[in-house]
Amino acid sequence: MSNLNVKFIKNAEHIDLVRTNSEKAEYDLHINDETVHLNSRHPFSRYASLTTPESVIDSLKGGHFVVDDGTLKEYRDASYKGFMHNDDFIERFANDNTLLKRASDNIHIAEYGHGGSFDISAGFTWSAFSKNLKTNMEVLRLICSNGLMAKNKLFEREVPIINLFDHHLDIAARQLIDISKSKIEKRIIEMGREHSFVKDVNLVLGHVDRRLTDDPYNSRLINLNNVLNEHADISQFYTKQAITNGIANSLASPISRLDLYNVITELNTHTHEIVDSTKTALDRIGTSLLFPMDLDGVINQRINTSTFGSPEQAFFG
Repeated sequence: MSNLNVKFIKNAEHIDLVRTNSEKAEYDLHINDETVHLNSRHPFSRYASLTTPESVIDSLKGGHFVVDDGTLKEYRDASYKGFMHNDDFIERFANDNTLLKRASDNIHIAEYGHGGSFDISAGFTWSAFSKNLKTNMEVLRLICSNGLMAKNKLFEREVPIINLFDHHLDIAARQLIDISKSKIEKRIIEMGREHSFVKDVNLVLGHVDRRLTDDPYNSRLINLNNVLNEHADISQFYTKQAITNGIANSLASPISRLDLYNVITELNTHTHEIVDSTKTALDRIGTSLLFPMDLDGVINQRINTSTFGSPEQAFFG
């Protein structure tokens, strides 16, 4: 399957970096005949702002770039001597719409009602610089239309590309679903009984505030902002000294992890991402709630039910 929008440029001979916004550090990166727009948060843009565009250009000459429809998917600099796929691989996998979702199943948690239905899917991602495909798990809250990618070591696998690989990918994806389903269901139930850290609530609130600044009349964002501010108040649970002496971020908030996870799904589904509040950033927070790096360290103060009970009723009346 050929995808003409994906180009793998090896040993790039021509590199140029042109600033496109006088107020923000945004640039167009020219790689041979391809052009990639870089927003102000991209590492190359930041590096150019701290040094000079010429410094960035020099560091990228001779490098290897994967450009997908005007977006820089991945790259390695000229010093890279590792594995690189050939053009046949890029043509085969770049436009494979079945790759990200090879198997799926559903979970329904009765105590959460309509909001307790989730779809889990298993698929694969590719890299021009890796011999193997990597597994990809997504958890989709069916009441919304977005998915959160579960980046957890539990689900990380590398699958070699061998003869009859389509058949083997189907088997591997099904096995991943079978391994993960019960663990994901258990975590979702636990999340309804765990308190979010104040720092996580503040992270999500920051995204709400930034999107609200960009779209000040969005009623959904206004409601989310009011709900989070109301339920994030910890002054009634902790002393002023505890709140002000620098440990507040590590304290438990009144908001359950599941409710905060649901706020993220609302943001991703029903509001628009901006440069300072991307879907990828929210996915990272959601994944950290679903699968903390140290599950043993999760605050597990038992509460009878999810803080809001019904997210839709709490957020939107």
